[in-house]
Amino acid sequence: MTQTDSSVPSTKALLALAASTGEAQIPPGGGAPYTMAPDSCSAMALEHLRNAPISTRIDVSFNDEASFTDYVTRFGNPEATVVYASDDDRTMSVTAIIDHDAPGAPSWRRHRASWDCSTSRSWLAWTRFDGSYMSQVDFATFMHEHFEDVYAPEGNPEAPSPTHMLEVSKSLRAQRKVAFSSATELKNGDVDFSFQQMTSAGAGPKGRLAVPAEFWIAIPVMKGGQHYEMKAELRYKISDDGALTIGYRLVKWDSTREDAFSHAFNRIRDSLDTLVADVYRGNPPAATKHL
Repeated sequence: MTQTDSSVPSTKALLALAASTGEAQIPPGGGAPYTMAPDSCSAMALEHLRNAPISTRIDVSFNDEASFTDYVTRFGNPEATVVYASDDDRTMSVTAIIDHDAPGAPSWRRHRASWDCSTSRSWLAWTRFDGSYMSQVDFATFMHEHFEDVYAPEGNPEAPSPTHMLEVSKSLRAQRKVAFSSATELKNGDVDFSFQQMTSAGAGPKGRLAVPAEFWIAIPVMKGGQHYEMKAELRYKISDDGALTIGYRLVKWDSTREDAFSHAFNRIRDSLDTLVADVYRGNPPAATKHL
């Protein structure tokens, strides 16, 4: 049988006292003051009448890593604050619980700060069409809009430049009324497409169009983050009626995403090393609810 401290009044006794006196009461161990409602059937919290709340209840979200770490630096407690970094296939986020539980000292966990690690527009654009096929015109339009993301790595003279990919996009857009017949992979790393112009009178002159079989891009994974280099491999199909569908495959883009999040995690862990109790990889616990 569990023994109780007879010197600490029970909840029932406290409610009875508040109901009989109509005065504000403070729970044992501190907390928000309360009194009984006129009907004596329910307790009424009086915390809103104080000059300041008993505890901080804030759930703030930041748009960048620097703002998040600045906030935790200001409000963090090396004895109580815990940071969680969560990463799954769809989302990345970092959450700091300023008033986290400590061993033997439960807490409400209601003072929270988070950074959702939003991905950049460039990352969303390139990964959206990864592995898919587009029409000749759609691919040309996409490359025209994003050619500035193309990057020629040092030491790779065959890597196409942004300007070269822009010219490729213009050539693809110019050759609309054509029927493609074949594609040949050249030694210089290009794919040579053979086509024949189609006119109202029938088949016209033949021609060739060279497109790099692979190219590189350098884009940030997260908004405002560092740029990461990735290789894109050309994909294409020629239908029986001569229509060209074309696309690309980003090599190991999922690993690039994981690297970017790991680097962010390490930076946060290092910058908050002595300012918080712990930094974990995992999902944060929810705020404690009233029973």
